[in-house]
Amino acid sequence: MQTRGRCDGLVVVIDDDDDTRELLREVLEGNGYSVATAEDGVVAMGVLEDAAEVCFVLLDLMMPRMDGHAVLAAMAAHPRLALMRVCISTSAPDRAPKGVPCLPKPLDMDQLLAVVDEHCRSARSGPA
Repeated sequence: MQTRGRCDGLVVVIDDDDDTRELLREVLEGNGYSVATAEDGVVAMGVLEDAAEVCFVLLDLMMPRMDGHAVLAAMAAHPRLALMRVCISTSAPDRAPKGVPCLPKPLDMDQLLAVVDEHCRSARSGPA
C-alpha cells in the first residue's frame, strides 16, 4: 500500500480527547505524515510557535482552557501562524467559523486523509 504523506511539514492535531488524538496520530503516521498533538489550545500554541514548518492543523472547537475559536484568533494575530492551513473537526459543525474548512465528527478517516493530503500538497506551493 502506498502512503499518502508527501510533505516536509508537520500535521498538528489539536483535540482534548486522548483516544481521538491517539487514533488520529496513528492513522496519519501510518500514512506517512509527521504528527504532533496537543490536548488544548494553550499547548497547541506552543507546538505551533515552536514547529519549524506546519503543513496542516486539525483543530477541535470545544476544548478546555483555550477553545478552537480562541486558537484561531491567536493564530490570526501571529504573522507566521496566520498562514497555516487549518481545518476544524467538531461534533457541532454549525459552530465552525465561516470560511474555515470543517470535518464533522465522528471523522471519516478516508475523508480526513484526502483533506490532509490536499492541504499538505498545496502547502509546498505556498500559502492558500
